[in-house]
Amino acid sequence: RTAPDLEGAISGISVRDTSDTSLLYEHQADIRLTPASNMKLLTSAIALDILGETHTFPTDIWMDGSIQKKTLHGSLYLRGTGDPALLEEDFAALAKQVKKAGIHTIRG
Repeated sequence: RTAPDLEGAISGISVRDTSDTSLLYEHQADIRLTPASNMKLLTSAIALDILGETHTFPTDIWMDGSIQKKTLHGSLYLRGTGDPALLEEDFAALAKQVKKAGIHTIRG
């Protein structure tokens, strides 16, 4: 089968039996390819096992000081926890939360 997203891609595979290393399947196994980052697969599998499939990486808003007349007299902080899927839209949503909390200006 072909997939439009993979047009021009080259892959090779060699599958062997772990008990005697006999060849079970191969496809373009002798082609020299730049190796994919298999470590990402291992790291992802371990993270999924340890953190669980429902784990999220929250990004919190913290402040010090006080709010007077829609002005925060202090500092506003974003505390991230490494969300790999954090997008520009997420920052827009956080800004809306700040505005909803009554903060329109920050002097810190």
